[in-house]
Amino acid sequence: MASTTIQIPSVQGQGQTPNPRTPNNASAERRDGASGVSGNHSRRAGDRAQGEGQKRGRGRARGGRNNNFARGGRNQPPTGTGYIPPITNPPSGLGGGGVFGAHPTKDAELNEDEVASEPRNAAIEDDGEVCFICASPVVHTSIAPCNHRTCHICALRLRALYKTRACAHCRTEAQHVIFTDDSTKRYEDFVGADTQQVDETLGIKYEQKDIHNDTILLLRYNCPDASCDIACWGWPDLHRHVKGAHHKVMCDLCTRNKKVFTHEHELFTIPELKKHEKFGDDNPGAVDQSGFKGHPECGFCRQRFYGDDELYAHCRDKHERCHICDRRNSGRQQQYYVDYNSLEQHFRKDHFMCADEECLEKKFVVFDSEMDLKAHQLQTHPNGLSKDARRDARLVDISGFDYRTPYNGSRGGRRERQGRPGRDPNTEALPPSSAQPLRRDELAYQRQMAIHSAQSVAPRTFGGQLSSTPAVAARANNQQDQET
Repeated sequence: MASTTIQIPSVQGQGQTPNPRTPNNASAERRDGASGVSGNHSRRAGDRAQGEGQKRGRGRARGGRNNNFARGGRNQPPTGTGYIPPITNPPSGLGGGGVFGAHPTKDAELNEDEVASEPRNAAIEDDGEVCFICASPVVHTSIAPCNHRTCHICALRLRALYKTRACAHCRTEAQHVIFTDDSTKRYEDFVGADTQQVDETLGIKYEQKDIHNDTILLLRYNCPDASCDIACWGWPDLHRHVKGAHHKVMCDLCTRNKKVFTHEHELFTIPELKKHEKFGDDNPGAVDQSGFKGHPECGFCRQRFYGDDELYAHCRDKHERCHICDRRNSGRQQQYYVDYNSLEQHFRKDHFMCADEECLEKKFVVFDSEMDLKAHQLQTHPNGLSKDARRDARLVDISGFDYRTPYNGSRGGRRERQGRPGRDPNTEALPPSSAQPLRRDELAYQRQMAIHSAQSVAPRTFGGQLSSTPAVAARANNQQDQET
């Protein structure tokens, strides 16, 4: 690297005459420093300039914004004084182009080749192909018959873990994909001799044997610990290895249901595992959280499941649910019961259950109203009822019915004259609107437009033509005679 030499000229004071009576050492001091100004003052000024340069920024620091002496600004040294910029080294770690004080910074001393090579290297790194699924650099390329490309890890994950052979981009089924290092070659350009290994189980063709070895390595039962290179024979062996060698455990629900490779699982201590099962990684404000809020637990069995779908399937198969309450709530709030005995108590308490032995054996013979139960008894069990019971079953108690006065929309008034009848109060309430509320100026504008449209469509009338008085009639006759 070429060295840079900077010659700093001395600034001679204007209108200053050396004193011949001054001793030689004093004149030498004035020549080295400034006439009438001590060397300490110049050093303090230089230190202040250097401090201001550090505060004002990097790369353009030349003694600070207010120090115009060092860069030849408009503020020249006062008459009778001279100023020599102090020779100081720039602080370490200061980047950027330009000079600091009188010395070039580190970036300014770089050769042109080094400066030009940095953006070129950055451009080369940016040009690397990135997988559109995982946004990671592609090590080996996976090409489908539709010529859509992904990294070999995502393609292997889809085929080995998710059991799907559809293209992640266009959803086209592909019986085989090709793992290759040539990112420009099309699928139809490959011939049988171009592939060295074929895995019919996963539907993968390997262009090179090294790619096949890298892929098989991902499918082993590798230890999740980053510092451990052990590959076990199966899940039980891996659980024993993790517990014995690392004194940690793995989440059994995650290992059986989570669609990740073996080495991508997490290791926990016992307290960390309990927190993982109950709360997940729900840490508001954290960067690495995935939205996982723990494994849900069945309230009856005290057993945890991987997700809500697995918990729903368990409650549907192992527990009972009231179909009448589901119909009333439209399935929004699902209420479960531990077994049918608990559900039968709910039927007797809140609904109308048929007490016949035949219906009790059938189960779930329950009705929403007493009238439906009586109709069922008359239709299904007429012989089991006495004459008085059948007569009472045909009677309907109307005291519980809610009668409303029918709405008459032909009432007179302003709404009828404008052709806008009022709303029937017996109808169901309107659902809440999801539209955004209007601003005050928009509401005022709509009201004004409604008033203008109402005035133009329905002009006001005053009960017919006004009656004419004799004086008015005579004045009208005189006006007609003058016109003729």
